[in-house]
Amino acid sequence: MRTKSGLIAFAALAVAVTVGWNMAPAPQEVGVQGAWVVTSEDDSHQRGFFLFTESHYSIMHVDPENGRPVYASEEEPTDGEILEAYNTFTANSGRYRMEGDQFIREAYMAKHPPYMAEWPDNDEPSTVKIDGDMMTLTYSNGIEFTLRRVE
Repeated sequence: MRTKSGLIAFAALAVAVTVGWNMAPAPQEVGVQGAWVVTSEDDSHQRGFFLFTESHYSIMHVDPENGRPVYASEEEPTDGEILEAYNTFTANSGRYRMEGDQFIREAYMAKHPPYMAEWPDNDEPSTVKIDGDMMTLTYSNGIEFTLRRVE
C-alpha cells in the first residue's frame, strides 16, 4: 500500500513539475528602451540618435527627406547655410508613454520654442513597430524612421 501511495504522490509531483514549473516563460514584449540610431543609405548627413529609458526620451535627428547640408566653407558659413542646417535638425527630450503601438512623447525641452512652451500639453503621437533590433517609428505627419538598436 505504501508503494502505491508513494507512486501516486510521485506521479502528482511529476505532473505539477511538467505542467507548471517547467513551462517556458511567456516571451517578453520587446520595448523601446535603449539606444537607437537611424539607418539610411548615406548616414553621413542623415544621422539620428534616439534614447529611451523606462519613462523618458531624448531624440536628435536630421530631416530624413532632405538631409543636412554641409557648409561650403567650414571657416565662414553664410547665415543662410547656418539657418538651413538649423532648420533640418530636430532635438527634443521629455517623458513618454506607450498606448498599444502608439508612442506618445511630451517634450519638456525642444529646439522649437513654441513646441517646448506648450509643456505639458504638447503630446505628439507616433506609431511604433519593433522587430528584434529594428524599429520603425512613424510620426503623425507621415515622416518615418528606421532605427537599429545599438549597445
